[in-house]
Formats: sequence, C-alpha cells, structure tokens
Amino acid sequence: MNTTMEARMAKMERSLLFYRSIFLLSTLFIAFLVISSFKDKQSAPDKLQAKSFEVVDDNGNVLVKLGAYKNAGVITTYTDRGKELVDILKNVDGNGAVVGFNSTEAIAYRLTGTTSGGGVLDIYNANGKEVVYAGPTSSNGGLITIYNASGNQIVTTGQTAEQNGVINIYNRNNNRINAMGGDGDNNGVFNGWNNSGTKTVQLPQ
Repeated sequence: MNTTMEARMAKMERSLLFYRSIFLLSTLFIAFLVISSFKDKQSAPDKLQAKSFEVVDDNGNVLVKLGAYKNAGVITTYTDRGKELVDILKNVDGNGAVVGFNSTEAIAYRLTGTTSGGGVLDIYNANGKEVVYAGPTSSNGGLITIYNASGNQIVTTGQTAEQNGVINIYNRNNNRINAMGGDGDNNGVFNGWNNSGTKTVQLPQ
C-alpha cells in the first residue's frame, strides 16, 4: 500500500516537473516574441521632415539649429551659452557660405563663392578688420592680399595676365613700393618706388 502510494507520488512529481518545464519554456518564448515586436516598433523611420530642427544639451541649451534662409537650408551652431559659432548658408549670389565667429561673436572668417564660380576666403582680426583675402584673379589664377591693422593692403601676390607670378608690396599709406615677378617675356623683373610714387629701382635696367 505504502509502496503504491509512493510510486504514485513520484509519478505526480515527475509530471509536475515536466509541466513546469513546459510552462517555463512557453513563458520565455512569449517574452522573446514580445521583446522582438517592441524592437521592431522602435526602429528608426526612413525619413524625418520638419521646417526646423534643434539639437539641445542636457540642460536644454540649443547647440545646433537647422532651418531655412533665403529659400535654402541653413545650419547654425552655438556654444552652451548661446553664442554663435558657425553659420552654413546661402550668400546673396546663391553660393554656399561658411561663416565662423570668435568668442565675442564677431566674424573671424568667411568662406564663400564668387559670382564667377570661384571660391573666396576672408580672414578678420579681433577688431573686425579684414587681414587676409584669398581668391581667384580675373584671369582665373590665384590671388592673396594681406592687409595691415588699419585695413590697408600691404602685400598682394598672385598671377599676372601672362600667367606669371607677381608680388607687390605697399607701405602703410597704401602706396606701392616694390614689385617683383615675371614680365610679358617670362623674364624676372624687380621695381621699387618711393613714397611719392617715383620709381627708384628697376632691374634689369
């Protein structure tokens, strides 16, 4: 009698263990299906559209703005204190432009396009004066102009109409005092002037 009862109890325990195992496996399978379905719903959309968009930090400070300006896109970045850093936009000629600002929000540099399709780089000092200009010449060569602190050009270097190199040096009164480069015959020449514009040096003679 006891032996039979013990055998039945052992059989019931085995059955209970089996059903527990089935229940556990079923629960895990259902949980996997739920998690997988949730992940599918959280996948990134193919496209986001808006008239403007802002990126903020943990404190809600706007760091990046994306929007429209003059019928074109514009991107502006800021510091965490709201100071403008860089603008990417369209200029008045319809070319792309990048404008960078210093810590006082004055323009530090400007990179943009010309009406003829070339590129231009302007660099400014801390007082907002342009000190360097780099761009194309009318003959599609390169040109660099350097200005002093007062905004007067003191050095220009670039391509001549004959596609030779040339360097011009000016005094602080914006009068040219030296010129060195190639002439129409592709020979090297050097000229010097005094402050009154009188030529004092010419090589070769």
